[in-house]
Amino acid sequence: MFTLPCGIGATKPAGGGGGGSTTFQYWRIVVTANDGDGSFVSLAELQFYESADGTGTNLALAGTASQTGNGAVGPASRSNDDNDNSECGSSLPLPYTLTNNLGATYTLGSVGIISQRSVTGRTPTTFDIEGSADGSAWSPVASVSGSTGWGIKERRVFAL
Repeated sequence: MFTLPCGIGATKPAGGGGGGSTTFQYWRIVVTANDGDGSFVSLAELQFYESADGTGTNLALAGTASQTGNGAVGPASRSNDDNDNSECGSSLPLPYTLTNNLGATYTLGSVGIISQRSVTGRTPTTFDIEGSADGSAWSPVASVSGSTGWGIKERRVFAL
């Protein structure tokens, strides 16, 4: 497992994001760059944890996922199906947004991403992690950049 704490590629916005809070019902990543593929952005799983090290219950499994774009790689529901042989995503252009309504309010400690099963160049490398109480007004929580060189079905954890 690859853990990337804030300060090493993952940074918190000035003021700590949403007023210093990482407690929200809705969570999303807004992808602005992938690992080099010129046509698509995709991933196998987007995970949400209360722990900073990506252990414990993956809260995304009980949530409802949605995405922007055309879903050309697969529907958003594949991002939280606990199956790293499926993937979700869209054709470009970026930005691409993948959102999960966790169904209740949680204080998150980390976000995990598993790259897809066959093409690593589509995996997000630069993205913002945002939270919302209502799914409409979004607060920045952390930003990740330079997370390149993904392997097939590789899991990385980004501490908030």
